[in-house]
Amino acid sequence: MKETLGWFSKKVLFPLLPFAIAALIRYLNSSQFSWQIFDGGELSFSMAISSILIMSSASRLPDKALRDSLTTIYIFILVFFLVMFACSSLLKVQTESDMSTQINQLKNLLQPGSNVPPSALLIVDNMHANGSLKVFDTIRKCAFFFSLITVPGAIIIKSRYPLED
Repeated sequence: MKETLGWFSKKVLFPLLPFAIAALIRYLNSSQFSWQIFDGGELSFSMAISSILIMSSASRLPDKALRDSLTTIYIFILVFFLVMFACSSLLKVQTESDMSTQINQLKNLLQPGSNVPPSALLIVDNMHANGSLKVFDTIRKCAFFFSLITVPGAIIIKSRYPLED
């Protein structure tokens, strides 16, 4: 049991630290707990690192068939989480670029001492109704769902097979 806990700490919990720290920072900044403090891209990247570490443990198994099977499974998991991370990162860059453009348009419409033109209100509404927020939510939910499968799977694999550090 102690060996499994040590292995789990090194191979699963340690790679999740950046995700947890970033969520804690966002929580302290917003002073409220919500799903928005969790970033699906950060979770995906952390799980990809964890998959690499678990795969390296599995690659040292003496049984070739078992070693190849576990390595293949964790390669697919690694690729999945890396694709999720890449999608999240691309979406963040695109969203930041769109927001920057909309803010510049808003600055141009708002003149000192003037009333707010209706087009400025439309830009503000577009900033809030951005469709990419739904995609961020989907990425977050997928990352959490597959993490909830991957983490217990790693524990089960470690308890059944002699994975080493």
